[in-house]
Amino acid sequence: MERVCYMKTLIRVIVLILVAGAITGGVFYYKMKAPSEGRNKASTPAPREAVVITPVEEASQAREAALAEEGSGATTPSQVVTGDETKPPAIVRKVLIKAELEERGKDEQAGFDVVSSIKEKLAQSGVGVVDDEKTAHDGTVYITYEEGQGEAYGMGTFVMFYGTKIDCTVKVEDASGKETLPELMMFGETPSVVAMDEVYSSAVRDLTQSLQYQQLGDIVAAALKEKKASGRLVEFLIDPSLGEAVTSIFERTGYELTTPREKAYLALAGHDLDECVKIGPPAVEALIRYYDQVNSVDYQKDWQTIGNILTALAQINDPVGVSVVRREVEKISTETDPPDDFEEGAATCIGAIESIGGEFDIATLSDVSRREEAAVATAANKASQKLWEKVDVKAEPPAAEPKADYSPRAVLRVKTEPWRKDTPQNVTDSIVKQLKAAGIEILSNDAKSADGIVLVEYAEDVDRAEASAGGTIARPEEVSCRVSLLNLKRKHSYQLGSISVSTNYDARNTKSLYAPVLEAMQKSEEFAIMGPRVAATLGRTVSIGGLIPSIIKFELQPAIVEIVTDADYEPTNPVELAYLAIVTGKFDECVSLGKPAVEPLGKYLAEELKSTKDYAESMNRIAEAAAALGKIGDKAASKDLRAVLKTFQPKDKPTKRKVSEDAIGEFNLGAAGEDPDYYDSEGMVDSEEGAAAVNKATIAVIEALGKVGDAFALVEINRYTSDGREEVAKAAQVAKSELQARLKQKH
Repeated sequence: MERVCYMKTLIRVIVLILVAGAITGGVFYYKMKAPSEGRNKASTPAPREAVVITPVEEASQAREAALAEEGSGATTPSQVVTGDETKPPAIVRKVLIKAELEERGKDEQAGFDVVSSIKEKLAQSGVGVVDDEKTAHDGTVYITYEEGQGEAYGMGTFVMFYGTKIDCTVKVEDASGKETLPELMMFGETPSVVAMDEVYSSAVRDLTQSLQYQQLGDIVAAALKEKKASGRLVEFLIDPSLGEAVTSIFERTGYELTTPREKAYLALAGHDLDECVKIGPPAVEALIRYYDQVNSVDYQKDWQTIGNILTALAQINDPVGVSVVRREVEKISTETDPPDDFEEGAATCIGAIESIGGEFDIATLSDVSRREEAAVATAANKASQKLWEKVDVKAEPPAAEPKADYSPRAVLRVKTEPWRKDTPQNVTDSIVKQLKAAGIEILSNDAKSADGIVLVEYAEDVDRAEASAGGTIARPEEVSCRVSLLNLKRKHSYQLGSISVSTNYDARNTKSLYAPVLEAMQKSEEFAIMGPRVAATLGRTVSIGGLIPSIIKFELQPAIVEIVTDADYEPTNPVELAYLAIVTGKFDECVSLGKPAVEPLGKYLAEELKSTKDYAESMNRIAEAAAALGKIGDKAASKDLRAVLKTFQPKDKPTKRKVSEDAIGEFNLGAAGEDPDYYDSEGMVDSEEGAAAVNKATIAVIEALGKVGDAFALVEINRYTSDGREEVAKAAQVAKSELQARLKQKH
């Protein structure tokens, strides 16, 4: 009886703790069924900070002329005020609101006042609300609003509460009683994961952040024949969640789409890309917005449609449209788990870049050509050959007797986004400094011949549709710098490095836009070897020696191996020979080299610990490197070996090993947590192969420390003398005795 009472009390305490945590927002609960389908399909994010980037200046004259001739009531991005507070628009239409409300939220907490909220939306679009039917008005807005019980939420099978679901319908009639907006349905619901104090508010937020609700003011105004509001709705003709309603309003109110821009949106609503090409530059904005829709994460990516859109943009050949084409082709090389239409669609995308691309696209196409899809690789190689023909710098004639310290000559070219007048000079200067320090002579842009072309490209993550309209652009959420090299003698391209950073800076300080890029570049191992890499690639073989120590870094290894192979480099320095022996797995050669191989082997152990490749393979290579250090017998290896052993743990504790945050995601081990430098790898050694590999590595390191360790190594070895693995404990006991005897003999 006492046991039963105790269990009941314990259950009550647990429930009280959970409820208390929920009330304070400390516990998140999960929806116990899948989210509802068929509700809001699109939402509008919160407005971003005021614009800071200059308008497009390099856009074609044809586009500017066409936009200037429109004379439409539509408000283009350049006319929209996105800065500080502005005066509310003048009231141009008045309506009477009739509402049917069922607001469950008001019984629980401060409910959502939907009528007041909609009044604010209408006022923002110049629509006022009258108090009664006797007051003159242009139409009537009917609102039906209902809140109901949503899905169950809880932990496991225990239901804690129910979510909220909201249905809101708006209908508009003009003054004569004619229906001009038959029915606009909007929805809101509690999300899948929610804190208890946000169950209701999160459902309201889901409703009010939907695209339909955000545009409600203009929708009502347009239904009452307000032309400026109708003009602002034109771009939503191609939106899946709003297009049908906008089309209905235009048909019922007789709004005529007369300008080139409006006709482009109308054409795309019917998927007519050929008509957009005929319209020309004014259609670029619509094409980019259509591309954004097809490319959205909310919808399955349609590669063939994307290819057709890029082809249309390439045919129009507008600067901003071309930038969209180039960005999409870059994505092809990294596409994982491609859909069935990928091969044909990607080939179409590549065909688009072939007609309008240039030297900056050659390296991208080289990456794309390595894909296994035959049609994609063939299209990339064909396009690359065409673009090489456009390169306006010829290769330097080969020297009669090439020298190891030859100073290569290179042209440096910089490309920014079409809307940016200035260049990030501080970043470019840093790159030039590296190149000159490596013995490279930088030529002027109009040089007729050189050994290579270094290409520096800056990119910004912005709304390119706004840019295409010639308007101001919101600050980018991300900026990047990519550097590539064209070897004119070999007609070969190389990706030298790429840096992308979030823009956590003051949006109004344009000088700091690329400051995070420079900071990241200065810390990047890839950029640290850029100068010697360019020099070595263009014929300065003396620079190769400086690259060899970096060959053990896994992200740099392919590039350095390629340089060594292409140059037929044959090192004579024993340290360089040791590094090359390590990356080819010839650890016996390291033993033959002796002391010069100790430092390379120690650095290799540190790199291998950070490896994200096969765990068993990594452990086996650590074992081989440690064994080689033991055979060499140099006490200088003790520190590196101790560092390795510290990352392991005896059997009765979790096995730990250094790893990058990328690897944590790759191995599906969750977030890095408070200690991102380590992860619990016990699950990695559950397999027979993994367990054998980690045992082998542990024993090899312990045995090596027994031969070369110092007094500090005794502490590390001693931890394993009572290890649960018999072979590990035995190795530790032998190594401890061996090391103690050696240290005693020394004294």
